[in-house]
Amino acid sequence: MARGGSGSGGHEPVRIGLEARGRLRAVALDINAIDASQVNIAKLTALATRLKMIGLPVWVPEPVAWEWAEHAGRQWEQFTAAASQPYARLRAARIDLPPVPFTQQTHTVHDRVLAAIQLIDNFVVVPLSLANALAGVKDQILQRPPGRLKTSEGSPWYALFGRALRSANAGTA
Repeated sequence: MARGGSGSGGHEPVRIGLEARGRLRAVALDINAIDASQVNIAKLTALATRLKMIGLPVWVPEPVAWEWAEHAGRQWEQFTAAASQPYARLRAARIDLPPVPFTQQTHTVHDRVLAAIQLIDNFVVVPLSLANALAGVKDQILQRPPGRLKTSEGSPWYALFGRALRSANAGTA
């Protein structure tokens, strides 16, 4: 199991036994792997850097990256809704504040998050092919593994996650 801790530079190398390491091709992350489904580029970069030290890439299925971007977009909408009126009132009171781009669209936040994820070294966004998307939906509807056997918001992601990673592992993603 990969573990981190504090050491020089704030991180120890990831510790994975040699026997287990020899069987691994990558470390795959799902939506909840870091910060309860909120994207954290600094933490993802640190993890990818530490895993690179032992020769393991980080794989993230494309739908996971999309969902991280969507969560960041939702955070942007919450921020602008909460801050727009107080910001305007403080500016009207002639309080010198830095400009805030409240006109930035949510899709721009999505694009920026997806671009930032793509720039992480040793981090591979595993593309979701149409065949894998359809197979994942079929697994979910027929309630076959790797999907959950109950209906919930996350269940389709488990099916897509498993399909994407199996294809990446086979080199057919």
